[in-house]
Amino acid sequence: MSKGKNKRIKILRILDWRQIAVCALLCLALLTLILLNLSELLTFGRENVYRNCQNNYLVASREIGDFLRVADESIEFSSQRIEEMLSGSASGDEILAFMTRESANLNSRIAGPTTGVYGYIDGVYLDGTGWEPIEGYVPTSRPWYIGAVKAGGEVTHVPPFMNFQTGSTTITVCKVLSDGEDVVAMDLPTDKLQAIVSGISEREIFQQSGGDSPYSSTQIFVLDSEGVVIAHTDTSRIGRNYAVSDDPAEREIAARALQSDETLFRAEGGSDVIYCGGKLDGKWCIISGMEYSKVMSRIMRDVFISAVVSVLGIVGMIGVMVRLAVRRYLSETDRLTGIDNRSGEEKVSRLLAAGQGGVYLLIDLDKFKSINDTYGHDAGDRVLIAVANALRDTFGKKDHIMRLGGDEFAAYVPNVFDETAAGLIVSRLFDAIGEIRVGNSEERRPTISVGAAFYRSGDDISFSTLYKRADKCTYESKKVAGNCVTYYRNS
Repeated sequence: MSKGKNKRIKILRILDWRQIAVCALLCLALLTLILLNLSELLTFGRENVYRNCQNNYLVASREIGDFLRVADESIEFSSQRIEEMLSGSASGDEILAFMTRESANLNSRIAGPTTGVYGYIDGVYLDGTGWEPIEGYVPTSRPWYIGAVKAGGEVTHVPPFMNFQTGSTTITVCKVLSDGEDVVAMDLPTDKLQAIVSGISEREIFQQSGGDSPYSSTQIFVLDSEGVVIAHTDTSRIGRNYAVSDDPAEREIAARALQSDETLFRAEGGSDVIYCGGKLDGKWCIISGMEYSKVMSRIMRDVFISAVVSVLGIVGMIGVMVRLAVRRYLSETDRLTGIDNRSGEEKVSRLLAAGQGGVYLLIDLDKFKSINDTYGHDAGDRVLIAVANALRDTFGKKDHIMRLGGDEFAAYVPNVFDETAAGLIVSRLFDAIGEIRVGNSEERRPTISVGAAFYRSGDDISFSTLYKRADKCTYESKKVAGNCVTYYRNS
């Protein structure tokens, strides 16, 4: 008898048959449980795809929206000011001087070069950067002029066209004045928009688990009002018109996104991709896509591996359980701060569905970009971690705190139904935030803007509505320097 065979016999004699039976039954139970819950696992995977896709869409919409709103606000301001100057019989030189000043301000706000503010005023082309039109240049025949007049006094975005001044593709924001003839405009280079899209796609939330992850295939792209791609994570698609594409999936993407403020759908006729998209301020479309089949195949593979491991014994079963727990933990936890990520919103939604009222606080860190720019991203990360710690110190174990992404946090406090009680909690949070240092500076302390919305007994609103109410209040708080909270009140 060989030495190896003797060793195997001894091992079998040492093992109690009851232990073997228990291990076998546990492994069989695990295998049965996995098979019985296969449908639930697939449902969880599908919901995870939807959640990630929607989260990516919200991040992209916010950053691109902030970029575009700077231009919209600048045109609104410039138009109003020029209207006032015209009413006061200001000269063309005075109007040009204003355009020159506003062009300089605009470059600093956009954080990059633009063609500044220009327009057609009192029959004369004026340009805030001093550009002289080439021979044969007719302002009233240019897309920016025609588009503004067609919009009838509303700020409009003209689809991309070749800019004579820069020689590059440009998107123009413009508005016709009250006389229906004078037009004020400014240009946004499409390469700036592409840089925003590319920058978002390179972040960690879009590269979970490395390049092998199904989540690393996330698409982010922007369509103009005609369905033309003006920015895309896949730069080869820029310039393609999805609305008239030969690909039925691309036509469906354009049709669904151009007709809705926000929609989640699965395009048929092409690659198996889940999309979340919609109009941004009623003008452009922001769309995020994620390969559904790739994610689901990963889940199916994991189920198979778990089943095989269960047959190998109880050790394998424990390993699978730990792996699943870690995976769930990672899917629900913000990696930088250690608190809940957007999965916390689902927990709040369940509380609302169960009638558990309270106050929802949306918390935005003020001027976070300037912290990164001044002190570096490492210092910015430390501030985000410190804010999360301040939330932990302020809120109790039954409260829900989460980081929604970037510099935005949130908290839900059950059984708080009035501004007095909420104010005490927010005041403690302000004190905790005030203890945070930015970099090595003793003077620079971060501040936050807070929007608060209540869910009271008898309310019949969704979490989405509660979030929008708090978001609206946060926007109002940001108008005030320093720590500020605004409460939503039903009109």
